[in-house]
Amino acid sequence: MQRLFRCAFRLLAPLTSQQANLVLPAVRALMEREGLEPNYGQLDPEGEDQWMMYGWTADLDYDVFLDRYPGGSIEVWQKSVEEARKQYGSTADLDYGVFLDRYKGRSILGWAESVEEAVKQIVAEANPVARASCEWRFSDDEDFYEDAYDE
Repeated sequence: MQRLFRCAFRLLAPLTSQQANLVLPAVRALMEREGLEPNYGQLDPEGEDQWMMYGWTADLDYDVFLDRYPGGSIEVWQKSVEEARKQYGSTADLDYGVFLDRYKGRSILGWAESVEEAVKQIVAEANPVARASCEWRFSDDEDFYEDAYDE
């Protein structure tokens, strides 16, 4: 199971200096609030008063995510499925989404989507024409990362 994850983000259209000054602190605050400490970020000039932005966050361990959202544990859900299979012979009602609702949890993918949408919203509020792209990388060790959706 993948234990570490990070978010890489980049702009698909440039921002002005004024817009970048709005976006950067807001993205940094979002990442810090969600436990994704900023690790690397860069603004590159793209013409006169136009800037492209990209960067990525520091690693966040899955256990840290579970500390913040304990009801979202895939392992706990899998144990529930195994117990139901032993007891009832069926697991038809143990959908992961139902599990999350029942235990007020949050899945790692749902959480990642909410962070991604927040980054896109921050950029869109500064400049409706500019768009941001976020990509998630997951890893089971600190040396090798793979795209989140390649599995």
